[in-house]
Amino acid sequence: MNLVMTATPHPDDVAHVRQKLQEYNSQYVDIDEIKDLAVFIDDGNGNKMAGLLAVTWGNWMQIDHLWVDKSLRASGQGARLLRAAEQEAITRGCSRVSVDTFSFQAREFYEKQGYRLQMTQEQIPHHHRRHYLVKALQEGQ
Repeated sequence: MNLVMTATPHPDDVAHVRQKLQEYNSQYVDIDEIKDLAVFIDDGNGNKMAGLLAVTWGNWMQIDHLWVDKSLRASGQGARLLRAAEQEAITRGCSRVSVDTFSFQAREFYEKQGYRLQMTQEQIPHHHRRHYLVKALQEGQ
C-alpha cells in the first residue's frame, strides 16, 4: 500500500473519490435528489454582477457562494438573490436553508434576512471566525 499526497490532484482522482463516496452514501440517502441551483444578476449585456450558487437536497438548501459586485453592495441585490433562491428551494420541497460565512464577510446580512447563528468556528483561518447559520423557509419549521 502506497500513501500519495499531492497539492495538485488529477481531476480523475478527485472524481473517483467523489464517485466512491456517492456509491456509499446512496445506500442511505437518495443522492439523485441533489440538484444545483444558481441565480445571477447581470448588467443587461450578459456581464455577471452578482450570483448565488447553492444545492438543494431533500428538505434542505445549502448556499455555497453568494457574491455581489462592489458597485451593487448595499443596494438590495444580495437580498434579491437570496429571496429568489429561497423561493425556488420551497418549490423544490425544501423547508430549511443553511449557509456559512466568515467574520469578514456577511453574517449581519444573513441575520437581517432571518438566518439564525447555529455555530461559530474560531481562528479559521488564523484570527477570523466562520459562522454557520440556518433559516426555516416555512412557518413552524
